[in-house]
Amino acid sequence: MSTQENKNLFHDMWIQGWIMGNLATIDQYFSPDFAWRMVGSIQTFDLTAYKAAITEWHTGFPGLQIPIFQFVCEGDRVAAVWTASGTHKGSFKGVAATGKNANWGGVTIHRFENGKIVEGWQSVDMLAVMQQLGV
Repeated sequence: MSTQENKNLFHDMWIQGWIMGNLATIDQYFSPDFAWRMVGSIQTFDLTAYKAAITEWHTGFPGLQIPIFQFVCEGDRVAAVWTASGTHKGSFKGVAATGKNANWGGVTIHRFENGKIVEGWQSVDMLAVMQQLGV
């Protein structure tokens, strides 16, 4: 697939998964053996964990906003720089709802193979989130 096709798939997945929280569509974008890593961690997570992360963010921050403000595409990789914001209205990372607004950013990189996302790396400014929640 072309770099533009990969970018389009990434964008569609981002809207369906991260922005809308529509887990029913996630499998169409990802390889069943998808491997996901958080930057700074040696642990690898699977597609089930990826879906759980989407659910956790949407539970903690209903109405979560995560616009992408920059794409970088090269070969089989698409990177997105994004910002996020929401109001902490549900449990998140073991922290009960605080009602506080939070803003944070991150970078997500996905590698494509045969029209599916096979690998991903993500960096999220969790310190900013937790500080804004007063944790």
